[in-house]
Amino acid sequence: MIFGKPSKPEEIQYSEMEKFLDSSFDKKISNLDSRGLVITKDLIRAKAGFEDACKTFEKLNAEPEKENFYIDNTSSIKSQKGFYSNAVSHAVENWDLSINDSLNFYNRYNAVLSETEKFIAELSKINSSFKKVLFSYSSHLELFKKSFSLIERHRDSLRNELNRRASEYSEYKILKDKITELDSVNERLASLNQKINDLGKNIGSKNDQSTKEEENEINGKISAKKIELNGIESQIRNLQGKISPLTLPLERAARKFDHISSKKIQLHVFTENPIENIKTEHEYVQFKSLLEELGKKIEANEIDEKNNKNILENITKILDMDMYSMIKELKQFRDKKSEMEHNIKLLEANITRIENKKNDSKEELEKFEYIKKSAGTTETQLRQMKSAVEGLFSKYYNRKISISGLIISI
Repeated sequence: MIFGKPSKPEEIQYSEMEKFLDSSFDKKISNLDSRGLVITKDLIRAKAGFEDACKTFEKLNAEPEKENFYIDNTSSIKSQKGFYSNAVSHAVENWDLSINDSLNFYNRYNAVLSETEKFIAELSKINSSFKKVLFSYSSHLELFKKSFSLIERHRDSLRNELNRRASEYSEYKILKDKITELDSVNERLASLNQKINDLGKNIGSKNDQSTKEEENEINGKISAKKIELNGIESQIRNLQGKISPLTLPLERAARKFDHISSKKIQLHVFTENPIENIKTEHEYVQFKSLLEELGKKIEANEIDEKNNKNILENITKILDMDMYSMIKELKQFRDKKSEMEHNIKLLEANITRIENKKNDSKEELEKFEYIKKSAGTTETQLRQMKSAVEGLFSKYYNRKISISGLIISI
């Protein structure tokens, strides 16, 4: 039964979670610090004993023992003894038993154990390489054996102490991994929120009324210019309809005229395409002059065509009309048509630009919605992880906490 109000949870900033975890873990395994410190001091003393043994052996000036071991070169063994002493001294010097500033007691003394095991492995490797030295001086290795036996015993004691806290350390690792994951998800949510803010500004500036008004205005101009273009094309067709039917029937007769004529200027060139080939007023005068001569040749029966009557009528009509002005007007309409088509293309390019802009805005809007959805999913995940971490602290360390400072909407 709880008497009074339930206690409020401790509020912990998520940036301080790892530090808070280590302090909670240390509190739970606090007796490891005293035991670990005692064992570490024992290892330091055993290390000093081993160093003394190494110095004593290095100064030893005894002859190698040959009993039960075949030695072909005594001087070689003596020189290897020096190399062995140097190798062992170097291994001892590299054996670091200083208690580092680890985040918690377990890691602190686990580092001492790791350094000790590394030293033992290195020493075993050295001994394997200098077997002849060890066999040849076996009666002088008592100090080594004694100090090394202490090192192994203290190593085992420290390992046992750590093993007794294996369950607590497993809990610690679970929570530490959860906190690391929580931090990662929090950073991911912060990144997504930043993208949402950036995209939101761009979307707001692109989807405005002015873009629609611009598009409507341009479409209006295009429609007006296409109506005007239709009128120009109608004028061109009308003028072509007045010129071509008069000149095309003359082509056969014109070729016959050119054949019997000695003139350099060819009449049939004008008759087959007067619009393109009559470029100047002088050429037009030449054309009319040639037509008059053609008419005279037909009337004199020098050129015989089945439809001579129609040909003469067409010649009369052409001579009576101002075809040159009509050709000039038609070419002006053609120039207007080209200019109008160019202007329409420019306006349509602007419409394409606006459509591309709208499509970009649509893609950005879809991206914006996707990121918003991802942010919502990530926030839900973050809330669940927050609750899980808070629950594990209560379960493992009997500490009721509330994590603050996360990127979570209220």
